[in-house]
Amino acid sequence: MDTSGTEEFKIYDISSVESDLLEPLGTKKKFWYFFQGQEFLFKSVESNAGERVGEDWAEKVACELASLLGLPHAHYELAEYKGVRGVITQNFISERGEQLMLGNELLEAFVVSKDGNNPNIQYINDVSVIMKETIENKPIGFSSLKDIKSASEFFVGYLMFDTLISNQDRHNENWGTIITLKGIKHLAPSYDHGASLARNESDGT
Repeated sequence: MDTSGTEEFKIYDISSVESDLLEPLGTKKKFWYFFQGQEFLFKSVESNAGERVGEDWAEKVACELASLLGLPHAHYELAEYKGVRGVITQNFISERGEQLMLGNELLEAFVVSKDGNNPNIQYINDVSVIMKETIENKPIGFSSLKDIKSASEFFVGYLMFDTLISNQDRHNENWGTIITLKGIKHLAPSYDHGASLARNESDGT
């Protein structure tokens, strides 16, 4: 196979950083830290249930594919912390006082008030209404396209991307809205794509 012109991804060694805050969401071990005035999240391949094989390279490859497609997404780099593999990503919430509200919070406010259903179960109709009536606006910093202008239209792109990379992890904490200081809601960029690309299947499977 001709590999001329290919480029290896850099692996950043962050062993010297001091963790600022443990991140409780999700099953993977992760923490926030500051570097050159910017806040980053390190996500380890280790979890409470053991190593999640391949989630670091799957996250990085998915990130590069999203970039090629012009999909709004969190940017990831391969990293290592004291011998443990993982990825790092810069906080996509700015320092201007923006807030991230996750899908489970949006569903809880919407579903319980509507019919008392369990907000931990995602129904496509409920998510669609939240996109159209609550979030409404496209991701911050991304231009509208001819037929892709609203939160719901961009979110359909996220779901199509999930299909492309076989992402199994679009649960209700893996999407959300960014709320500005003025109270305007924007769809958050797509994030957490590590459970994709058959990352846990061996070559012999």
